[in-house]
Amino acid sequence: MRLTLSTVSKLLQSQKVTSESIAVHCHQLALHGDQSLNLNVFTHLAPKETLLRDARASDDRRRRGISKGPLDGIPVSIKANIAVREYPLTAGSRLLNNSDKSNVGCGYDSDVARRLLRECGAVLIGITNMDEFG
Repeated sequence: MRLTLSTVSKLLQSQKVTSESIAVHCHQLALHGDQSLNLNVFTHLAPKETLLRDARASDDRRRRGISKGPLDGIPVSIKANIAVREYPLTAGSRLLNNSDKSNVGCGYDSDVARRLLRECGAVLIGITNMDEFG
């Protein structure tokens, strides 16, 4: 079975799979890519506890019949030039990635992050790397 966004959304809606199980799988793939394959895909991976909290909240909404929509519980990554309040906004630049404060968030969400994560309930896996200011 090919797991497209549409397929995963339908599986979640039918409660045949949980957001938690999908998020754990995606997190494991991200860790494997960065640690074992040295792909350098992510500048910041969401802490597993945060990921599980958000995925479980989505599963709970779905069980109670108050899902936020087709993206609720879907794992996503966001490019490093899009502001997510909990993460530094580096745009792939070493200049903007102050290593002393690399775990300090930018403090605000871009419109797309707000809509995707807060309003639609997508689960953030992490912030993806990019060419500087690309």
